[in-house]
Amino acid sequence: MYMQYRMSSGEKEKVNDIVSDLLQSNIIRDSQSNYASLVLLVRKKNGEYRMCVDFRKLNSMTVKERYPLPLIDDQMYKYTQGAKYFTTLDLASSYHQIPVAESSKRLTSFVTPTGHEAYVTRDLSEIPTELRQLPLSDDVRIVGGNEAAPNSLPYQVALNLIFESGRSFCGGSLITRRYVLTAAHCLDDGVISLEVLLGTHNIRRNETTQQSISTSNFTLHEEYKNNRMKYDIATVYLPTPAILNQYVQLIALPSRADASNSFVGSEAIASGWGYDSNNATAISDVLRYVNVSIIADDVCNVTFGEYITDSIICSGGTGRKGICYGDSGGPLVVNGKLVGISKFIGYESCEAGDPSGFTRVTTFLDWIAAHSDAVIS
Repeated sequence: MYMQYRMSSGEKEKVNDIVSDLLQSNIIRDSQSNYASLVLLVRKKNGEYRMCVDFRKLNSMTVKERYPLPLIDDQMYKYTQGAKYFTTLDLASSYHQIPVAESSKRLTSFVTPTGHEAYVTRDLSEIPTELRQLPLSDDVRIVGGNEAAPNSLPYQVALNLIFESGRSFCGGSLITRRYVLTAAHCLDDGVISLEVLLGTHNIRRNETTQQSISTSNFTLHEEYKNNRMKYDIATVYLPTPAILNQYVQLIALPSRADASNSFVGSEAIASGWGYDSNNATAISDVLRYVNVSIIADDVCNVTFGEYITDSIICSGGTGRKGICYGDSGGPLVVNGKLVGISKFIGYESCEAGDPSGFTRVTTFLDWIAAHSDAVIS
């Protein structure tokens, strides 16, 4: 038995009509799931009604994506400059064709005054041809990169972030036995505690090389709230010091002499357990890496404009290579030194060939020294 939002007889009749249309269109189906959300009617500006499923409770328990998304205003500015003619494409029905993991489909169930239904995920072959062609354009290819040899990047850290309502994931770098360096946006917005995993290759397994350390002690840059783009850096304190061995090692920080080094033209390694393609539905089981080149700020500025400051370092997207969702907080390494912390991707997608953005570590050497036990020469 499920509670219902109170509706008048006329509203119930309208819901039944909408459900009937959705069933006939094969957008929803009858459900036997033990889960169910409630529905309500919302009046649109044109006076028509739209049936909405109240997924707020489900959303509160969903793992959050710890990755900053580009602002729609910025994208509109970038792609409409000089344009004179525009067309529109109604994607209302396509919204219902977004792929959902098989194990999660039962969670999309909802109850109406007369039934129990769930959304249907349609096969790609059923989607209109025009929409099928969109993700196959030349601008979207598989992210370049490879699975790392197990424990070949022993400074890489996995961070399981624990919230009141669920969990999320980020990367990090082990800079001392007591401290991990990561992105502030990973730890913002309600993180209660962290499970820090060292010496890990496959995050879905309990590996013999793995060290797991729980902590609730972390520090975001004090200016992060005022300028999230510029001060996206944080440290995590390990109450139990890391045991250094062939599987767990420290990454060297830049020296103060490196503060004037732009690293432009240098070959770098970015790594993490993030998505390996736009079509991925979850982070990678295994640690992956990609070789990228550091590009000049003015080159990166062409894509990101005013967001590129002296606290950002960019890698080029040539070969459609770069970081993706889930890589946040992870390392960018040049010649064995940590020069960047994974921060943001291009406007279009992980695979579009845009630059990737990282917090520039050399800008924050004094802050790191003040908020960790790292000794910076």
